[in-house]
Amino acid sequence: MKLLTTALFAALTLPPMSGCVAHKMYNPEPEQYISAVTLAEHPKATADLAIIEFDEHGMFWDRQQLDDTVELIRQRNAEQENGIIVLVFVHGWKNNADPNFESVPRFRRRIEDIMAEQARAAENIPRHVVGVFIGWRGRSSALPIQGDATFWGRQAAAQRMVSYNTREAFFRLADVTDERHESTCAIVGHSMGGLIVGKTLGPALTTLLLRDGREGVE
Repeated sequence: MKLLTTALFAALTLPPMSGCVAHKMYNPEPEQYISAVTLAEHPKATADLAIIEFDEHGMFWDRQQLDDTVELIRQRNAEQENGIIVLVFVHGWKNNADPNFESVPRFRRRIEDIMAEQARAAENIPRHVVGVFIGWRGRSSALPIQGDATFWGRQAAAQRMVSYNTREAFFRLADVTDERHESTCAIVGHSMGGLIVGKTLGPALTTLLLRDGREGVE
């Protein structure tokens, strides 16, 4: 029993940084945070993947990521006669904007799924898709057990993501999409990403509804 207790104490008191995931920007170059997505089986379907990253405190790592994404959407809007689809996605707990980890490749596959759906449904030209991945530090540990213990700390980080920078990003992306009436913007979040979306947009949407009264807001 004494040996087991000693081993358990040693496991629980290992240096917390041993499995720590770096707090950093993962996609600093334009060719990393904006890329084309193609499907060999549907050559007419086109898409882009853009990444916007936030630090531990809900601040932009580099505002240029947002500026370039806004200009990309504006350009695609001008090129596409039937409008575009903009899908903004905020990942959840245990993920980040590392392109070699789970969430970014999974989001890219979702964009490919939408491209395929568009190609099958469109009579002429499929609508162009712009996927915008919102990255934050939802993953702070690479160790399985230690990762499970990060729930409360990462929930606090998600709460800090409810910031002016996040609100600016959401509304600028929606506004530039709306420059073309035929285009559609959807903002979604998974897990703690849903918390970020809801708490960021909720107060603004409530204000708009109250201001516009019975007519509501489009």
